[in-house]
Amino acid sequence: MSIKFVKVAAIALASALTVSSGLALAEGEPQSLEQLLQFVKKGQVTEGKENAAREQRFAKDKANQAAELKKMEAERTRQEGLSAQLEDTFEENELLVPLWSPGSEISLTSTPARASHVRVPSIPPAIVP
Repeated sequence: MSIKFVKVAAIALASALTVSSGLALAEGEPQSLEQLLQFVKKGQVTEGKENAAREQRFAKDKANQAAELKKMEAERTRQEGLSAQLEDTFEENELLVPLWSPGSEISLTSTPARASHVRVPSIPPAIVP
C-alpha cells in the first residue's frame, strides 16, 4: 500500500467520524476500508436528507414571510387611506364648528343647524391578527 492511499483513508476516516459521529458510534469503529467507505456513504445519504429537509423548511418560511409582508403592506395602505380620510373630515369639521372660548355659550347643542353639518366618519374595524 502506498503512503498516499493511507493518508486518503485517514482523511476519509476523520471526515466520516466528524460528519456522522452518531452513526459511527452506534455501529462501532470501522474494521476495514470497506466499512469506512460504507460509513461515509451512509453519512452522505443522511446529510443529503437533512439538507433537503432544511431547504424545504427554508422555502416554506420564505413563502410565509412573503405572504405576511404582502398582508402587512395592504394593511399599511388601508391605514394610510383611513388616515387621509380622517384628516379631511377633521378639516371639514374644523371649519363648521365655531371656535369656543371660555365663557362662551355656543355649543353644538345650542346651534342645531350647524351641528347637523358636522360629519362623523365611519371608521372600519381594524384587522386583528
